[in-house]
Amino acid sequence: MPHIHLKIAAGQSEENKQKLVDLFTKVITENTENPDEAVSVAIEDIPKEDWKDAVRFTIKRSNPISNRSTKSRVIHLMNRQY
Repeated sequence: MPHIHLKIAAGQSEENKQKLVDLFTKVITENTENPDEAVSVAIEDIPKEDWKDAVRFTIKRSNPISNRSTKSRVIHLMNRQY
């Protein structure tokens, strides 16, 4: 079952968080064979002053489909034990 762990800057409204949950759920269900009920989304509020310590940014990544460099912000979890 798909699970998304989303870290965002603290201060977002509950309405905005619900919109994010709905959007991620829609993307997952439209691109996998999972129903809405199978998707879970966890939102972790990160205080802005702790942002750099909580996440690491990668500004550039290679696009394997077009084989060209694209600019995007990919957030990687740091020091997570699973």
